[in-house]
Amino acid sequence: MVDKIPGPGELRFQFGQTLEAARQKDGGMTDVSLLIDGQEHLSRRLLRRDYELHEAVVPLPSGTHQMVVRFRSDDPARRELSVNAWVLRFGGQGVQSTGFTRGGL
Repeated sequence: MVDKIPGPGELRFQFGQTLEAARQKDGGMTDVSLLIDGQEHLSRRLLRRDYELHEAVVPLPSGTHQMVVRFRSDDPARRELSVNAWVLRFGGQGVQSTGFTRGGL
């Protein structure tokens, strides 16, 4: 969970399995969901051999927001998920970016 995400702007959320996890013969599918202020904005099932880097773009109104990322797998053996999230804000000074998460889960 990440509190105090600044708006207005555009939340960019990237996620995918690590290459090592996608190459493994064991482990199951991984379900990923993204919630902003309690509302689900993304629900995706990643297949065991999914090599893609996926992205969701969520418009954020003014104010501060809470982001929750949920992930689960019926067979979590060797499941690794890499995530990045940042907000782009557009204004008189051009595009500004604020990053929150970078790393693996």
